[in-house]
Amino acid sequence: MKEAIKEYLNLTKKEKEILWNNAVFVFDTSVLLNLYRYTAKTRNSLLEAMQHFSERIWMPKQVAQELMKNRPKVILDTLKNFDELKKAKDVFIDKCFEVLRREKKDEIITTMSNNIDESLEQLKKTSNYIETVDCDEVLNKLLKLFEHRVGDGFLEAELEKIKKEGEERYTKKAPPGYKDEKKGEENNEYGDLIVWKEILSYSKSNKKDIIFVTGDQKEDWWHKVCGKTLGPRIELKKEFFKETNQKFFMYSMNGFLTQYNDNKPSYKIEEKAINEVKNYENILKERINPISHKRYRILEKQKQENEIRRLKQIFIDLVDEQEELENKIDIIKRELIINQKHDCNAEEKNNLLIDLKRLQSNLYRVMSKETVVRNHMKDLALQKDKLIDYFESEI
Repeated sequence: MKEAIKEYLNLTKKEKEILWNNAVFVFDTSVLLNLYRYTAKTRNSLLEAMQHFSERIWMPKQVAQELMKNRPKVILDTLKNFDELKKAKDVFIDKCFEVLRREKKDEIITTMSNNIDESLEQLKKTSNYIETVDCDEVLNKLLKLFEHRVGDGFLEAELEKIKKEGEERYTKKAPPGYKDEKKGEENNEYGDLIVWKEILSYSKSNKKDIIFVTGDQKEDWWHKVCGKTLGPRIELKKEFFKETNQKFFMYSMNGFLTQYNDNKPSYKIEEKAINEVKNYENILKERINPISHKRYRILEKQKQENEIRRLKQIFIDLVDEQEELENKIDIIKRELIINQKHDCNAEEKNNLLIDLKRLQSNLYRVMSKETVVRNHMKDLALQKDKLIDYFESEI
């Protein structure tokens, strides 16, 4: 009976141990790209763990190509994140000056601004910050680690055949890759299927069991029941057994690191690094949940539209107030000129100067508010773009 339903049976603890100690490890594109998203310390820990299996790792050519294609964007997104934090800090400091009615040279606020700048620089040094696309130590380590361990890929005719097969598979929701159908040719909607086919070919040719480590959380890779992930899709295990007669198992990066530590290696991954990876995976789980995805997107859109509407009205009112103040200032200036020509009494002149100073102060306050509101609207526009990227782009 076991033979007839073997794709439904989970590996025993002993079978997992044997597989762990003998299988070839394949890391997908998302796992490798995420190295650029973790803090420097966590990234180095993960690379050290991969190095532990340096004699038993292999990379599909499709993964190598996707890595090189998407790597610059991931690096530049990180640079953009720090730029946005700097802009948000500038908006906050302007708000402090405006709300507290302090001069621009106020020592306390200026010191706070400098301290935030220094903290951001410290965060850069301890985070995933990479100065330029050309100066990339992560890529250098990966090139060394996977030297002579990358597949040859498929010929163009073979790729066309896989894509044609993909059309049929996606229609039937046959894994993997059908959740990428919306990506279109430019983003390579058949990328996951090509990776899968390369893994099958490698396992069959080399008679090797495979452990696939993926950052992908979608249902076209994982068997999910009642919100719980039970392992690889049944269809994938069945196809793997049929095509290669070898064993196949999958881990998320968090699962891989936990299993790695459980095997008591000489180099152990710190719990802090595992928690960072786990936290990132939890964020992705929320992202791909179709219900929360849709609800969150609708709520965020409504919030942004309401806030933009409110800010536009404030801005219009401020412009009207500025115009009114400028008119009053012009009137007082004209009165002062008339006063000076007719040599009016000093008290009247003094009162006019007091009114002028008060109105000019109010005008400065209004113009400062306009700057804050304008910056806030720009910040909202950036958040809106980021929200679109968050839901529409693929890792």
